[in-house]
Amino acid sequence: GLSSLPYSAAAVIGLAPLLDLVAAQASGLGNNAVESFLDGSFGAVPDRYRLASPRAHLPLHVRQYVLHGEADTVVPPEHSRDYVDAARRAGDDVTLLILPGTDHMAFVDPASQAHDALCRCLAAAAPPLPSRRFRC
Repeated sequence: GLSSLPYSAAAVIGLAPLLDLVAAQASGLGNNAVESFLDGSFGAVPDRYRLASPRAHLPLHVRQYVLHGEADTVVPPEHSRDYVDAARRAGDDVTLLILPGTDHMAFVDPASQAHDALCRCLAAAAPPLPSRRFRC
């Protein structure tokens, strides 16, 4: 988990993320991308899913921001809602932003509402220091 890393994270930010790989594989998201990535189904390689899935490691004990587009057809926003509910029940501090009219790839467009929301989360997670500034 995060606690075994030689550094600490101020926060983590997920952009339309796959946070529960078991649920994503069961839904067949991305033409079974999770099954291809982990080289098998949950039934065949459960240890890989437990190791790779953020939901399996709750609570993460780190501030989390989950941003998801309401119009995302690649990863339905319900996946993020379900994860955030589970993370909060486990005691994690999680902010969920569901962005109206936003699709899966909008975060990479600097002119989009989604990119602006990402920049606000970055600023909240790690306020700029004199030696490190974010430009969004």
